[in-house]
Amino acid sequence: MSPALELVGGAVVGSAAGTAAVRWPDGALCHPRRSTCAGCGRTVRARDLVPVVAWLRLRGRCRDCAAPIDARLPAIEISSALLAVLLIGVHGGTRGVALSAGAIALLVAATVDLRHRVVPDRLTLPLAAGALAAFPVVVGNASRPQVLAWALGAPLALQALVLVARAVGSPRPIGGGDIKLLVGVLLLAGAVDGGPPAVLLGATVIGGVVASLGLVSGRLGRTSRLPFAPAIAAAYLLVVLVPGAAEALLAPFGGVR
Repeated sequence: MSPALELVGGAVVGSAAGTAAVRWPDGALCHPRRSTCAGCGRTVRARDLVPVVAWLRLRGRCRDCAAPIDARLPAIEISSALLAVLLIGVHGGTRGVALSAGAIALLVAATVDLRHRVVPDRLTLPLAAGALAAFPVVVGNASRPQVLAWALGAPLALQALVLVARAVGSPRPIGGGDIKLLVGVLLLAGAVDGGPPAVLLGATVIGGVVASLGLVSGRLGRTSRLPFAPAIAAAYLLVVLVPGAAEALLAPFGGVR
């Protein structure tokens, strides 16, 4: 697969992903079926759906009513295209495509979580199903038992922790959408040795740093709801994109897998 084709494919998928992220919760993640302008409601012409190029040509505004087009759309399109090229370059064709799909899904999850503080089932459940379907291609035979144990065991343990917190009247340590998101993410992270625990550790560290900075700066309170999907996305990309990142993260713990 040529880099040009990877760029185009990533941008096209990113365009659909960006539309889903921007439309949540208005119009949910899949409606209306045809792209429409949020300002005038008119159906967007086919020539105005070309990723990135159309947004630049229209100067970020609707052709009919001049309403602004959300700048997150081209940002997600560009990010998706670059991630497709990088991940396929690092992991090869089939595995790279699967990891790219996971990365793009995480872009949507992070975008929605940052703005609305929710990670919808309409995203997490298909991601988990797709990751499970790609599992035989993404994860080698020798690592499959360990990866499955992490991908199923860690979310179950976190859910148990949530139930305990509820029982004692403490704030939820993690949202239900984040827990479901981890299932698909940890399955895909199994493409790298030690990937699942490294993603969990990385996301915890990133989320903890952000929370600490928020508390110190006064932007967050002790009961504030912190979006965790961006931390999961950052840790996933670090582990699957940077050679040796998983080993480095896990080295202080004896290289736990």
